[in-house]
Amino acid sequence: MMWIDDERKRKYFLKFLLTLIDDILVVVLLIFVLLYLNIYSIWVDIGIVIIVVCVLVFSTYVFLPQFKKPVVGPEVLNGLTGVVVEKLDPQGRVDVNGEIWTAVSSQGGCVEEGEKVLVEKIDGNKLVVRKEKTRM
Repeated sequence: MMWIDDERKRKYFLKFLLTLIDDILVVVLLIFVLLYLNIYSIWVDIGIVIIVVCVLVFSTYVFLPQFKKPVVGPEVLNGLTGVVVEKLDPQGRVDVNGEIWTAVSSQGGCVEEGEKVLVEKIDGNKLVVRKEKTRM
């Protein structure tokens, strides 16, 4: 998961805790009932721990993604890296996140097949890209 900032991270965490309050209350109530009935065993404790861990894992993978803001639209591609699959001279095709897009080189030059490019912006249904600088 990608958190944008600390405030948003706290907000998601609080929402997640709110979804778990009922589960936590049920576990606490179960423990009190077991203590009241004088049912105490290491196996009961292990069972409760296993149930709590299963509920937490299930809740994390099922409920937490509901609180994320959906990321859709062409602006999502800005700043992503792609690979040229058809020579850009200055127009060609690039693969970004497994999708093939028509792209135009913003630098106007030729970008060979297999080279990495960075998406600068989207112009209609074409990506405007520039050759990614290689690090040495």
